[in-house]
Amino acid sequence: MNKLLPLYFNLQGKTILMVGAGRVALEKLEKLLATETSVVILAPEIIDEIRALAKEHPDRITLTKRKYEVGDAIGYPLVISATNSSEINEYIVKDCRDRNIIVNAVDDPKHCDFLFSSQIFYGPLQVSISSAGQLPGLAKCLREIFEAILPKEHLPELERLIAFRRDLKKVIPDTKERTKVFRRLLDTWEEEYINKKDILRAANQKKRFALSPLLKNFIAKKIINPTEKRI
Repeated sequence: MNKLLPLYFNLQGKTILMVGAGRVALEKLEKLLATETSVVILAPEIIDEIRALAKEHPDRITLTKRKYEVGDAIGYPLVISATNSSEINEYIVKDCRDRNIIVNAVDDPKHCDFLFSSQIFYGPLQVSISSAGQLPGLAKCLREIFEAILPKEHLPELERLIAFRRDLKKVIPDTKERTKVFRRLLDTWEEEYINKKDILRAANQKKRFALSPLLKNFIAKKIINPTEKRI
């Protein structure tokens, strides 16, 4: 399996092309709207939910009702192929790669130059979890576990940490010394606001993805008690 380089693209103010306007495309469109990018959608058939989003965001979504043609990808920084046909997706991927345009064929990792991850947004903190397209259900389950141990009510404390770090730069110019002070503060914050045992509790609550005894043991030893010796 290829090793992927995790990157965060700043798509604000850019326009990308998405081919397809069905259920799969809808899921990706909702993620794209959160990035403040504009999307041109190209498809012979468009579901009502996507039409509704286009009416809600007329300045950011453009609908074009026709099939993809060679060269349609020219001028876009990246393309998402979200049709329900593997043959059409491969056709679009080839056209994009021939022109050195970054492309993603949804649910087809071997035809993807980048992958969508399962994401957690916690104020300024953004965490992405990916299984390289092999176990998307597991990535989603892990995202839900992390969401359970990072409750929104603790968000103000995170904002205060950010403000403190900003002020600390003014008071302690030495990077190494500043890192030591902030590390001690982070340790205190972690002890007060993150109960690591919540990881196991949250995982056990995910009935649709029950943890195996082996995975439970791994969490207990490597996360909850990382210094404990193996028996």
